[in-house]
Amino acid sequence: DPGGATMRGITLSTYRAFKNSPNLSTTDLKGISDADISDIYRRQYWDPCGCSALCAGLDLAVFNFAVNAGVRRCALILQHVAGVPTDGTIGVHTVSAANSTSGMVDKFLDETEKYYRALPIFGTFGSGWINRVETVRSIAKNMGS
Repeated sequence: DPGGATMRGITLSTYRAFKNSPNLSTTDLKGISDADISDIYRRQYWDPCGCSALCAGLDLAVFNFAVNAGVRRCALILQHVAGVPTDGTIGVHTVSAANSTSGMVDKFLDETEKYYRALPIFGTFGSGWINRVETVRSIAKNMGS
């Protein structure tokens, strides 16, 4: 993984910053608590992406991509697909446009797949990324039904 040691989508550097403890080890990361994972997910990905205000299914797709690729990159893709100015911050205009765009889950996930395919390390990690996109697509579309 190019992000280094990772546990359930959380890198060691993210965990160190969250705990304000630069000396945490990969062993510490392996023992991360469910409560810390939940808190990191909520504070660093779910809330900054406005997932609570997004339609069911789109919230999952956006959250998943933010954890994997970062909030700013996720915001830029969501804004591009929703047809709003791309400033990298998900606010009320982005949420409103995303929630009112037909087929948004597919459109967003299609763009995330394009992003992954363009990465130079796609040959190494691509099949896992694409499998995850398709799994999220299936779950998200069932949520939005």
